[in-house]
Amino acid sequence: MRHSTSSSAKSRLGFYRWSVVTIVGLGLVVAFAGCKPKPRSLSQPTLYLGTSVPGIEIFNVTLNPSGVPQMIRQSGIPVAAGAVMAMTVIDKSLYAAAGGGSIAQFTIDPLHGGLTLRGTIPAGSPPYSMAATAKNVYVANRGSNNLSVYSIDAAGNLASLQTVTSNGVNSLQLDSAGKFLFTGSRTNGATGPQVCTHLLQPDGSLPATPSCVAVNGAPQEMQFTGGVLFLLFNATVAPALGVTNWVSAWTVDPATGALTHRGTDLDIGAANTVGMAVSTNGQTLFLPRQGGFLTVGTANPLSARSITFTPTFSQWCLLPPVGPGQVLVDPRGKALYITDPIGAVAGNIIGPRVASLEITAGGGLNPIICDAAGSKPMSMALFIP
Repeated sequence: MRHSTSSSAKSRLGFYRWSVVTIVGLGLVVAFAGCKPKPRSLSQPTLYLGTSVPGIEIFNVTLNPSGVPQMIRQSGIPVAAGAVMAMTVIDKSLYAAAGGGSIAQFTIDPLHGGLTLRGTIPAGSPPYSMAATAKNVYVANRGSNNLSVYSIDAAGNLASLQTVTSNGVNSLQLDSAGKFLFTGSRTNGATGPQVCTHLLQPDGSLPATPSCVAVNGAPQEMQFTGGVLFLLFNATVAPALGVTNWVSAWTVDPATGALTHRGTDLDIGAANTVGMAVSTNGQTLFLPRQGGFLTVGTANPLSARSITFTPTFSQWCLLPPVGPGQVLVDPRGKALYITDPIGAVAGNIIGPRVASLEITAGGGLNPIICDAAGSKPMSMALFIP
């Protein structure tokens, strides 16, 4: 799946002419932007956008005095062959899972967010989702029906630690303490879809037998906050509520990680919804959908609020999100990023894109800036020095 520059009063789109060079024998693609990254303050983060080119696009993020992000496109970098399906940042390393079945390892330059490839390591195919602690990286390989577990050494390099069979696995989530890994499987043989808890071993490996619960739909995305695991479902298999998308809450036993269904599932309707993120205060889930956003309060019972935006020229590349994709909350709590992997070209709508929105009081959203993606955005990651 899988990720303009101005304030809300001014929206400016920067276009770059890209060239693509194939390095024969290495299976790498190098994409160069038409400008050199400008050095910046160490306090400014970098947003990485994994695409289907394949490639990774780099956006430096400057903040105004209110903490609202301003994205500035920089450059493209080499990746292993295959769309960049998932990414994660640990310390000064970026790990990018490519659809061809590998994890590319990059060193992040904290001055301007540039990336230097250190090497690659095999993964399943295709690697669909990633999660990481400070010492381990976990990859869900939906196509090869397994989980790849890696250890991280002092230099940030990965070493294969374990491969675990897991049919149809496509979503991963860690608890806040890094004690449990939760996995969502859209199919699991005769048992159907399920969500499992894996108690992490001292070296980060997974136990032979996880604790699993059967669910009545396809788990698409997960978020953990406040001792509760929130699941986003869609209807690739028969849904429990007879609708296309819904959200459910599961209390996590702090000792064993066992899941107990909490309250009543929330029907969020038939709009295309594939991504979900949680606010830093744990009170709001953000779900991009066609035509706007849905915010879900995490209190029991779950409650939803729809946020739509009035199309204006300053927001032309954001609205309406034809194919809402992934959503990423800035850990400083004042912004989120959303990808639109479809974004049909029509009028002022420019096609695939990435956008930033300010998070306002009470979980409200205010569109700020957006930019075109070079190709279909599949994933996002954020580096904060």
